Amino acid sequence: MSPKKPSSTEGSEKEQGPGLSIATRTGWASGTDNHFRGYAIGADLLGKESFWSMMSLAVGGPRLDDNAAGMLSDLAISAAAADPRIWPLKLVRLVAAYGRPVPALASFFLTMDGSMLGWTAAKKASLLLLDLAEVVGDADNIEEVIWQRLQQRRDSRTLYGFGVPLRPADERLVALTGRVEERGFAARPYWRLSLSAAAVILRETGIKANIALGGAAVYLDQGFGPEQMDVLGAAALSLGPWANALEGAQQAPECLRRLPDSMIDYRGPEARPSPRATKDRNA
Repeated sequence: MSPKKPSSTEGSEKEQGPGLSIATRTGWASGTDNHFRGYAIGADLLGKESFWSMMSLAVGGPRLDDNAAGMLSDLAISAAAADPRIWPLKLVRLVAAYGRPVPALASFFLTMDGSMLGWTAAKKASLLLLDLAEVVGDADNIEEVIWQRLQQRRDSRTLYGFGVPLRPADERLVALTGRVEERGFAARPYWRLSLSAAAVILRETGIKANIALGGAAVYLDQGFGPEQMDVLGAAALSLGPWANALEGAQQAPECLRRLPDSMIDYRGPEARPSPRATKDRNA
């Protein structure tokens, strides 16, 4: 590991003024190599790290070995729903219809950020798991303790990480579960806790868990916190939006910008001239 380099914004407050010096640990350009989170790109990272290991560094996490990085890849691939009939992806298609993929992708991120879906749901589900972990401890009656705690949380209108509409199970969570087991992650504490919580909710309410709960457990078991999930989750869920953004921009269908008149059945009042048009006509 290369020694950490000083921030590019370093300088005394006397030189820059009080409150104008901002420290950063993200990177430093030395002139001969770029440094990322304290590592030299060329000497320490290039050819040695995967994309997800670099994403971990980006959010302040550790370098990941191949199995850990592969687990995050499995999570992203499991969640790669790309059907444009799903409303967030339909929005991507609507914006992409004007011919540019990047603004279409931006519309996805802006709409999903803070919503009840996507990485925000995983972040909220992680808060639930963290809360349950505090009260469960080494209890023998884990499921009873979990249910008691969930009963105390009834003030919350939404139970994040649960709910699978229009299908018998969340196929994304089913796929992810298989990979968690194959990679040896199934014995990790938050994954086991997520399974216990899912069993309790299913038994007591009939509601099944979705991938937000599984994704939250995977992130927590790798040491990532809820705030880091905002970045990691957004990156993991970008495959479907990217696919729709590019194809939508290539197609740029006019019907998504303006419906043909033949498809519109107008049943409102008859068109009438504006006061300005009437005045001009009578002039």
